[in-house]
Amino acid sequence: MDNYRRFEKWTDKEFGKALPLEQTAALAFNLFIDEDENYVGIELIGTEEYDPDDEEWLITEIWGNRQPAFRMKGYDLPDDWRTVRDDVCEMITKYLNEGKYADILKSKEAVVTGYADGDDSVIDFDIITIYKNNG
Repeated sequence: MDNYRRFEKWTDKEFGKALPLEQTAALAFNLFIDEDENYVGIELIGTEEYDPDDEEWLITEIWGNRQPAFRMKGYDLPDDWRTVRDDVCEMITKYLNEGKYADILKSKEAVVTGYADGDDSVIDFDIITIYKNNG
């Protein structure tokens, strides 16, 4: 099964759970690298704020999945971090176009991805806004 189909199944499962979506302003697909096991993980979080001019909005998390995170292998890590990020952007964009819960993602102020560390802060990799609700 390719990464997108696995990602789609994982995302469907996450949004099939009872989540406080009414209070959720934005969604972030946080990326992290596990160099020991050589995989990239994706965590999904919902935040109560969104501010495109201040990345600190990411620490206003009101819900998130930590386990199980979605895992992607087959990359030369950490060197391929940009390739991984680009692949994740493509998967999220595809899900926004055809995913079962795409309407939920599109109802939020923004959907972003980027690498995060364990201290609830964004590290030196750019946050990529994949979708921004202009309505």
